Amino acid sequence: MLVVKTNHLLVFILSLGLLGCSSKYTLDRSVEPVKPNSANHEIQLRKNLTGKWYGEQPTKSGAVKWVNNRLNDGTYVIKSIIENYDGSVKKNIEFGNWGISGSIYFTIFRGKIKNQKAIFYADPSDVYNYDAYKIISVDNLTMHYRHVAYDNEYIVKKMKPDFELFKQ
Repeated sequence: MLVVKTNHLLVFILSLGLLGCSSKYTLDRSVEPVKPNSANHEIQLRKNLTGKWYGEQPTKSGAVKWVNNRLNDGTYVIKSIIENYDGSVKKNIEFGNWGISGSIYFTIFRGKIKNQKAIFYADPSDVYNYDAYKIISVDNLTMHYRHVAYDNEYIVKKMKPDFELFKQ
């Protein structure tokens, strides 16, 4: 009689332990065993985002204008002009990688360019070099998006392939 009660108690304790372990690290809903193929709307969204996109935005010290040239291979080059209220102007060219996942557009800053050569390579372990944006709306002509961490919103417009903000 004591052996039967001890066995029941042991099974009960082990069951509680196993239940505790499994619920601690899993959710109640099932997931796909591997990542599913991209949906057609994601493929079309990515196609829409390639090419040159122009934006301008006021800043606390003046204004910034930029052209982001997103290539189909997942790389980008951004040319920007920062104009300060004191009259100073700074031109900048940076490069990196870009992509989308669902309604999130992301960039990975890789470095800066001067005289058509990379003069600075970013530290890939620095979280500052990674940005994620929620796509609010996009079509063939305009894109409206918001930075996930900083809440800055931008509206850019699609430009013709030969558009240049400035020559190098």
